[in-house]
Amino acid sequence: GPPREYAGRREAGALEGGCGEKVEGDIELKHGMPAAAWLGGGSSDAAAILKLLVFMFGLDVPAERLRALAFPLGADVPFFLAPGPQLARGVGEALTAVSGLPDYSLVLVKPPFDLVTAKVYGLFDDMGGATADFQTRCNQLAASLAGLVSAESTPTADLLPKIMQNDLEPSASAIFPELAGLKEEILAAGALGALMSGCGSSVFGVFSNRESSETAVSLLRTPRRQVWVTEPFRD
Repeated sequence: GPPREYAGRREAGALEGGCGEKVEGDIELKHGMPAAAWLGGGSSDAAAILKLLVFMFGLDVPAERLRALAFPLGADVPFFLAPGPQLARGVGEALTAVSGLPDYSLVLVKPPFDLVTAKVYGLFDDMGGATADFQTRCNQLAASLAGLVSAESTPTADLLPKIMQNDLEPSASAIFPELAGLKEEILAAGALGALMSGCGSSVFGVFSNRESSETAVSLLRTPRRQVWVTEPFRD
């Protein structure tokens, strides 16, 4: 996207409060991610600004301290301070690096409309919210992830759908009935699994390699959709 001014006042304030040093400057941010897509664009911006300010002003801020300063800016901001896959617990602030995941490629599909976060979460609560077995299922997913990366043989991308789950999909589907159809379309294009990102409206498909994901793009792209191929950061 086009460059836009980014004051970075929240990030500077967080560092000033945590380090006791004056931090200020003008920042031009090139933001290439779509807004309201729940792909972590705003939080990754905040993390990048924090790291930039630490570097520019030569601040001595240990990684653990920086994560603590980042958390009030957004529950998922600490996640973006370190590249590579991480297991997030709590409300997203308790992070454990994960290594050993199989190679895979992603196709991101952004439909031509946004979902309002408050409405999705509000309907989620109206529909019963987190069920009694929510924490149990989280632990089961974490165990499945640990089993995947500790397998004696090299894990393959087709195992990833077993640990793909988004509890916000039912409430999002009530607002966005086309969600199920979009996921099916992505699967039909060759994805091993498909899932809504955050509270939508973006949906991603997991592919075993770059070639298959690029083929899928030609099948999924329409004049009103945004479609990208991407690959995850590796630690």
